[in-house]
Amino acid sequence: ARRGIQVAEVIQGGPAWIAGIREGDLILSLDGNPVDDMRAFQLEVAQHAPGDEIEMEVARGTQQFSTYATLMQQPPLR
Repeated sequence: ARRGIQVAEVIQGGPAWIAGIREGDLILSLDGNPVDDMRAFQLEVAQHAPGDEIEMEVARGTQQFSTYATLMQQPPLR
């Protein structure tokens, strides 16, 4: 079985969308480190600042690709 975290939602126009990530994709690594826990992935992303670029290895169906996302400031919660 392939390890990773499955993408449940992608906001159109957001960093993940611009990086080519879509719902149903499987994120296999973040900055070269394997990921298999959503909370750990979110904490790792939170360690970066807006404007930082992160690298992700992504699987979609039988294809696998690398992509980069430039982080942006998260909007305030309402």
